[in-house]
Amino acid sequence: DYPIDLSQKISTAWFGLKRTFKKLIMKNFDTSKVTYKKIGRISTVIVFVVQKDCSLGDFSVSGENKQFNKEALNAIKKVDVTSSL
Repeated sequence: DYPIDLSQKISTAWFGLKRTFKKLIMKNFDTSKVTYKKIGRISTVIVFVVQKDCSLGDFSVSGENKQFNKEALNAIKKVDVTSSL
C-alpha cells in the first residue's frame, strides 16, 4: 500500500471551484452602480460563512470604494450556491 497524495487533486478542485464562484459573483455584479474615481485596480475583500445547509451568511466586505463594497455585497447575496455549484 502506498499513501495517496491528495494535495494536487484538492488544489486543482479548489481552483475550479474558486473560478466558478468568482464567475457567479461577477454575473450578479452591476458595475453601473459604481463610480470609479481613479484609474487602476479596484478591489474588495468579501468574508462569509458557509452554513450547515450550504447557504452563505454572515457577510462582510471591506475596501476603499464604498459603492464597490456595497455592490459586491449585493452580488454575493444573490449567489445560490446550492443550485449553482
